[in-house]
Amino acid sequence: MTTFGSRLKEIRKHLSFSQQDLADKLNLTRSSISKCEKDKSFVSEETLKILALTYKVNLNYLVAGLGTPFHSNMSEKEEILAEVQKMFAQRGL
Repeated sequence: MTTFGSRLKEIRKHLSFSQQDLADKLNLTRSSISKCEKDKSFVSEETLKILALTYKVNLNYLVAGLGTPFHSNMSEKEEILAEVQKMFAQRGL
C-alpha cells in the first residue's frame, strides 16, 4: 500500500520537479517537501488546493490513493469512451 509521501514523490517526479522546484512553487521549504515524502509531515489544505488547481492533481489519489494521479481535460464520459476505444484498438477491432 502506498503512502501520501510516496504518492507526492510520484507526482513531483511526473511533473519533472526537484524537491526545491516543488517547494518554490508551493511557497514551502525543500525540507518540508522532504519530510512529507518521508511521511513525517503533511501539507496544509491550502497547499493541497494549489496542487489540485495548478497541476490538475487528483486529491483523492494523493490523499487516499484512489483513482489516478492527475485529472484530464476530458469529462468523465469522454474518459470512459477513450478507454473503450483504446481497448478495441488493442484487440484490433
